[in-house]
Amino acid sequence: MFKIMALLFVIIAPTLAGMLVVGILAMSSPAAGGTVLASQGSTILMVVIGAAIVALPISYVVANMISRTINTG
Repeated sequence: MFKIMALLFVIIAPTLAGMLVVGILAMSSPAAGGTVLASQGSTILMVVIGAAIVALPISYVVANMISRTINTG
């Protein structure tokens, strides 16, 4: 199950991080002063780290469901 979880984490973590970063880039306003990365760089980093942390339990749950399906099927 750990192998399935690792595979799913590689897919889920960047997807979550990408969705959240797009949200931050859509909400930030470079016209308010500076570039997006200059004003939101640390926020984007924290979102990416948060997405990786949130992706761990999601990966575990999905891997567990796949593992149960394989074992019962």
